[in-house]
Amino acid sequence: MNAFSAATIATAYFLPNRSFTCAQFLFCAMTAGICSLGNADEQSPRPAVPSDRRAMLESLEKLKSRSPRLPMSAEQISKIQASSQEPIVNNSMLRRIYLPETLQGSRIRQPDPAMTLPNDFGVELFWIASRANDCHYCLGHQEGKLLALGVLEPKLAALDCDWSLFPPEKQLAFAFSKTLTQSPYMLSEAHLDALRLHFEEMEILEIIFLVSRYNATNRWTDATGIPQESFRTFASSLTADELSKPSIVAPLSPVARPVSPSRLLWKQSIAQRATRSSRFPCPGDPSLSNHVRLLLNFPVAGQQIVNQLQSLETESRLSAIVRWAIFWTASRHDQAWYMQHESYRNLCALGLTDEHIFSLEQKETCPEELWPVLLFATKLTVSPQSIDDRDLEQLLEKKTAAETAEIIFTVGMAAFLDRFTEASGLGWSTAASDTSR
Repeated sequence: MNAFSAATIATAYFLPNRSFTCAQFLFCAMTAGICSLGNADEQSPRPAVPSDRRAMLESLEKLKSRSPRLPMSAEQISKIQASSQEPIVNNSMLRRIYLPETLQGSRIRQPDPAMTLPNDFGVELFWIASRANDCHYCLGHQEGKLLALGVLEPKLAALDCDWSLFPPEKQLAFAFSKTLTQSPYMLSEAHLDALRLHFEEMEILEIIFLVSRYNATNRWTDATGIPQESFRTFASSLTADELSKPSIVAPLSPVARPVSPSRLLWKQSIAQRATRSSRFPCPGDPSLSNHVRLLLNFPVAGQQIVNQLQSLETESRLSAIVRWAIFWTASRHDQAWYMQHESYRNLCALGLTDEHIFSLEQKETCPEELWPVLLFATKLTVSPQSIDDRDLEQLLEKKTAAETAEIIFTVGMAAFLDRFTEASGLGWSTAASDTSR
């Protein structure tokens, strides 16, 4: 037996009150009403990341007709479409079928009075994050939005290869967003100081919030393998030379991640960060967690995230240990210290010891049923552009469709929280810390 005793696995990992049971072995991605996973011999490794605009547009077009990883019946699609008064995009369709309503997010896009950045700027940041993660589904949506907002294709192409066509403040924000997306652990006070030359404090927090949320969305739409809607067009009027300019945003080569510290070094590092002060205001009830108070700077968008986090606690099909093990794994790889502390604290509250928690990081010591989940969570955290059909097949061999959907959703939420809390330099009360176990 590994570091988890049989009693621990029976009483803590498989929590009966969390509905950690076998459910219907189906999971979906949309086509235009067609349900088909495709034959095993049709499954293939993910193609290389498109290196220029020509290859990117070709990839976006191909996404319309790909064999979906996670099929859904035409009956389910028709039922949901009939209940809606407006067309439903594939992403929303998937969420409605496989996530509890409280996890789906608001279906009514209400403006947040605390968010003041121009809409087209927010979409540009979404484009940057999606290109940096190689998320073709989200890229397709942001291409369409920018064109609809009047952005001409030469300017749109410049997002990928020539930021000099944009004003200095946008260039800095694009670079910041790329780093926050691909290497959140590399952000420092110097990055924030550069933004402060052009943006107010709450505008910077809004950038952090938006890009963090985009990273969550990218992981959901890309890992689930959602096909692009057939009505979108990805034609180009650019010259051959313009189409072949190399991307400065796409993840064309792996980004090295720092090695997570050993247990002893982690104790020292986490203690050093416990008392750091947030770079941004944390209003509201001091009895609330610091990340909740930070989120409530945005009374609409931030409250929606708070609601989803609360729903994960009460309505998730995954056990609490599975969820917090995912958060722990993601935060370790993102070097997100606040979320490492939160994950550690919650795992300890569930009865795990240091030995249990650090054993989650090695196949030889991790519980057999939990390892495929954490292996998938690691890959989706570190390298979302490398997730392919086989990753979902392997996960679905161990987990039900509903559990798989929530695993992906939870990894996305971890990507959001890791970036939002770490870029904000969030600390926690030393009195509330318990890293001495």
